[in-house]
Amino acid sequence: MAFTKRVAEKIMPIPPCGVAQDVWFAVLGNMYFPVEFIYEPLILFRRHDGNVSSSMGKSHDSVSYRLSYRWVTLKEIIKHAGLWRVLRNLLVD
Repeated sequence: MAFTKRVAEKIMPIPPCGVAQDVWFAVLGNMYFPVEFIYEPLILFRRHDGNVSSSMGKSHDSVSYRLSYRWVTLKEIIKHAGLWRVLRNLLVD
């Protein structure tokens, strides 16, 4: 993920309550600025067995934990961007 200083200044700070940085940048960046996807691999990406986080396979977190995490993330996005902007982005797409 790459973005300009202007984007970072608009969407910072990242809340200290456990919201994932990549989710924060992707969701709020898309609310304020146009987003483009580059499908060509620009770096070599490797996953190792000892990684702390894993995107591989099914989550082992409970449903209540995953819902709680999503609720906290949504509350923080609304707090930062405002309810109207969040709803407008949901309805436009």
